[in-house]
Amino acid sequence: MCIFKCSNPASPIFTDKGGPDEIFDITFSKKAGDVCCWSAGKKHFVYWDGAGLQKKKGVFGGNEMTSFACCTADDQGRCYAGGANALIYVWAGNSCQKTLGFHESGFIGALNWVEGKLYSGGKDGRVCIIDTNTMECCEAISFGILPRAVDV
Repeated sequence: MCIFKCSNPASPIFTDKGGPDEIFDITFSKKAGDVCCWSAGKKHFVYWDGAGLQKKKGVFGGNEMTSFACCTADDQGRCYAGGANALIYVWAGNSCQKTLGFHESGFIGALNWVEGKLYSGGKDGRVCIIDTNTMECCEAISFGILPRAVDV
């Protein structure tokens, strides 16, 4: 796993061994000045700190450990990861701050953050639109099938 500076993608600023865990998704922070990313996968979540040159395993803080199919980041330095248990995990660095339970069942298969809204697609066949300032679901749209991607 490498983290690169955008100005020179041929020159990594941080590398570390990824390990044997399957990575299903990766997202980079959208916060100005951040040099970090998160990877999510089978029974693991990792925060990659490019500024501190280290990787840190996710600390679940009493929340259920699960596998993650997807993740996305916002402009406040938070990451959102879609769990196999129908929950959305909200991360600050490598610490889980809370979980959001807007989906009825199954795993979260798609996440996208755009301009203050988090869009999540779950196995329940719904896309939930969540205001990330209040962490409340504004709307849920039923498609009847698992949304595998959400673009806004």
